[in-house]
Amino acid sequence: MAVTDDDQRFQAISDEYAALLGYTAAELVGRLALELVDEHPALVATRLAELKRNGRHAAVVTLIRKDGARITLAYRMRRSLESRLWVTEAHLLDGKLNTHVDLSKDDAAGVAGVTVRTIERWIANNELPAHGRRGSVRIRLHDLERLLTA
Repeated sequence: MAVTDDDQRFQAISDEYAALLGYTAAELVGRLALELVDEHPALVATRLAELKRNGRHAAVVTLIRKDGARITLAYRMRRSLESRLWVTEAHLLDGKLNTHVDLSKDDAAGVAGVTVRTIERWIANNELPAHGRRGSVRIRLHDLERLLTA
């Protein structure tokens, strides 16, 4: 788990999360979390706007480890009830992509490299099993991967 301020600067980070990124917690505290994100700036801006508007956000993101390797995490961010801090919970996606994640249709399209219209068509045709939840869809990444390799 990690805690960031409104500028997305790490205020605290668990040893496990820091190790996943190849750092110690002490190396990351005070650093901008966005420095580790390997995503298109427009996508990052869209996600930050959603986060600030809704007080929460969930997606899949590619991060750059200290050694330069890229890792893909599913994460969920929410505003702490006690303060102006943001709490992020994340986990590494396994190679089988069996993890269920809640994504906006925009983020699902971004992860898949397809249009939102394609995601909506797959869902409507029951090709991509998904359950709606507050403006997002709950999908199993394995199903998304299956469609992309078909």
